[in-house]
Amino acid sequence: MDYLLLYRNASEVYSDRVHACIPTLAFGNKARLFSNSPRIALFENAKIPNVRERLVSIEGLKEMQDKQIAFLASLLQ
Repeated sequence: MDYLLLYRNASEVYSDRVHACIPTLAFGNKARLFSNSPRIALFENAKIPNVRERLVSIEGLKEMQDKQIAFLASLLQ
């Protein structure tokens, strides 16, 4: 929980750890990844493949979150 609060309140995160950048971006903040991990595919799936090249944020994050919530809600009905 402490880490999530840290990433939630950080305006920018520069890290070599995927697990630091993912929550930062999910909270709507900016991140840059310094890694060649095969986990980079997570960023490509979220349409942010340039996370290793520059500081980025997820464009359309709210819309993607709303779509995911609607999909999960439809499964529970």
